[in-house]
Amino acid sequence: MTTPTDIVLANLTVPPVRGNVSPLISTKPEHRDGSRPADDPDPQPTQGLIWQSNIDNEPPWHSGLSENDLGYPTGEPDRIQRATTHTFPQTFTSCYQDSYFGESQGNPGGIEAITFLEPGTGRNGSKAIRMARESYDPTGDGRYFASDSTLAKVLSEEEERSALYIEFWIKFPENWDTTPNQQSKIFRVSSWNRSGSEFQAFTGGNLGPIFVYDWTASSYGLRNGMYFRGGPHGQNYSMIGRIDDLPYQMSAGSLGDLPLNWTNHQVGAKKDGTSPQVPDRVNGGYILDNPGQIVTHAQVVGTAWNKFAFWLQMNSAPGIRDGVVRQWFNDEEIFYNEKVEWIPAGNYAMPKWNLVAVGGNDNFNVYPNSEKHQESYLIDGNGIVVRDSIPEDLL
Repeated sequence: MTTPTDIVLANLTVPPVRGNVSPLISTKPEHRDGSRPADDPDPQPTQGLIWQSNIDNEPPWHSGLSENDLGYPTGEPDRIQRATTHTFPQTFTSCYQDSYFGESQGNPGGIEAITFLEPGTGRNGSKAIRMARESYDPTGDGRYFASDSTLAKVLSEEEERSALYIEFWIKFPENWDTTPNQQSKIFRVSSWNRSGSEFQAFTGGNLGPIFVYDWTASSYGLRNGMYFRGGPHGQNYSMIGRIDDLPYQMSAGSLGDLPLNWTNHQVGAKKDGTSPQVPDRVNGGYILDNPGQIVTHAQVVGTAWNKFAFWLQMNSAPGIRDGVVRQWFNDEEIFYNEKVEWIPAGNYAMPKWNLVAVGGNDNFNVYPNSEKHQESYLIDGNGIVVRDSIPEDLL
């Protein structure tokens, strides 16, 4: 089956969705961490909200609908589905879905890549979005991103920003497989040039830069997986040597992968130089009470709803290493860096963030293909928030 990187589509531009224009953030160096100047007349504006998901009024929907077989691939629901062309939820813009074991693939009882569940499955009585992953390896080498469940929102030109705050809520099931060295991409923010496909990455594609948050575990425990791919558009690859003051230097062959641990990599990780206090869901107390331990998935996320939040700010000009990345976990800051060179030196126009997505493709190869193994996690359908400023309680 064809992967997202192999797809070449005719130019297709998603029409802008008109919305309220939010006030721009301060660009002064002292406010590049997402704070607002002291003389800001509205330090916590309600119009700071750019977009928030809300699927409670959406009809039942999943990505395996037979009527969404409009072109590619023939004989099954399209891999790429859009609100402008398909039976698709109007809350979002598009999805990339690739299922091998869903019911639409001839497997009775199989779940589809993306499903809107009934009320009460999300937080506070809302609907949840179920994102599936499947253990499938067509190559036999155990290194293949096969299944995919990516649900995207493209911001209009009026809504795109050089800096964005994004949060989402996620819940993993009790039976989530934590076998080491498996990966599931669960979140990303990108800049798209609005031509071709919003899912066409890699050299010569239409995206760049890209930030991906990834679930993975190794023999050293659960990772806090942040993955950086630099711009400009169509050149979204290596970020090696373009981020200073990291907990450790990225390996030369990783392109920009930063799979941090939840112990010593978080010591002093907050903006003020202190260490985060992440509760230990298994042993009680906090993870950093024992900084030498190997931390498990159950200790950090368990089976509860957890909120991840990020502040991503472009560097001020090509080649200037002053871009910012901040990360919060359940409102506790766990990563801060203000020395990111998203766009390298050169005659480049500075892009803006305009594509937000939950889910992603999976490198999950634990079970034989013949078992048709599926599992899933939940995203709160009303809990994906995009702002042009960091909420005041996090500052």
